Amino acid sequence: NMQILFSTVPQDKAAQWQQDFANQFSEPGEYEATLQAMGNVSAAQSQHLTEEFDIWVAQYLPLLALPVQAEAVQQQVLQHLVLQNRFLSQMMSDEAYQGLTGEIFLMLTEALIEDELAQQMYAYYNPALPEHLYEAMMYFAEHSFKPAPEQYRFIGVEKAESLS
Repeated sequence: NMQILFSTVPQDKAAQWQQDFANQFSEPGEYEATLQAMGNVSAAQSQHLTEEFDIWVAQYLPLLALPVQAEAVQQQVLQHLVLQNRFLSQMMSDEAYQGLTGEIFLMLTEALIEDELAQQMYAYYNPALPEHLYEAMMYFAEHSFKPAPEQYRFIGVEKAESLS
């Protein structure tokens, strides 16, 4: 699945990012458990998520000149949230997945500027992307997610429809 997820970037970048990802784990078995969870995502799902992410990037990049609170930017943040939620839900069983909480959303947001690998991956598309997306996600967290967390908890995943 990692090969599929990184299939649209140059091979040398993909190999470096896979190695950097592996090096992030210090506890015994942690890396293997993460790979196993990623293995729950089928090849078709991985391919679809990769295609959706590429479309998202193509739609977000022209918005980098806009302020983070602009409606078009916030709509792309919402779409990014859908992609994140969908990927996380596919990694876990339906019973185990509790949805994207505000705390997890903030953790993923902070990773854009604090996690070197995440920053590199987003900066690959445009050096300004990690910081702009971070600011836009923080704005979204405060003005959309925080006031209505249950509205976003399962957005983009099938579990959301079953709860309605």
